[in-house]
Amino acid sequence: MTTPTEKLNAQIATLAENGITTASQYAGFLNREAGESLFRVTEDADFWADAGIHTARELAVSLDMSAFSDCYKEENGFRPRGWEYDDAMRWMDSHFAEN
Repeated sequence: MTTPTEKLNAQIATLAENGITTASQYAGFLNREAGESLFRVTEDADFWADAGIHTARELAVSLDMSAFSDCYKEENGFRPRGWEYDDAMRWMDSHFAEN
């Protein structure tokens, strides 16, 4: 079975093959993929650098963990603490598989 980290690494490798390696490039990719939706991610490299996020992988993990934190809080009434990426993504997968 493929772990969430392995899935993420495969996605990041595919992006890198297409020249998307930085956080701002990945943000631009997400914005293009979102089309006309309200979902927008800033493409300002300085913004991401100030947050300690420089690479596409770092941004992907940050966005995934943010979504996890929001969903977990919605269900449990408080934000999770100390979760590793794989565990958080497994929780998300099981949560959405049930609904």
